[in-house]
Amino acid sequence: MNPYITKIHGVTRDPETKDYMLIMEYANGGNLHNYLQKNFMNISWSEKLYILWKITEG
Repeated sequence: MNPYITKIHGVTRDPETKDYMLIMEYANGGNLHNYLQKNFMNISWSEKLYILWKITEG
């Protein structure tokens, strides 16, 4: 188990739009996109590279 990988519990489908959705583990603190949008200028390049490295492990 890698603590940097969000677990997927299943798949569901919206009955109205017919869109598929993943049921995922709750991410305390929000998603990566919002985190980077808020904090991009305050994160060092070494931290950004570390985040990318952990993503590639997934």
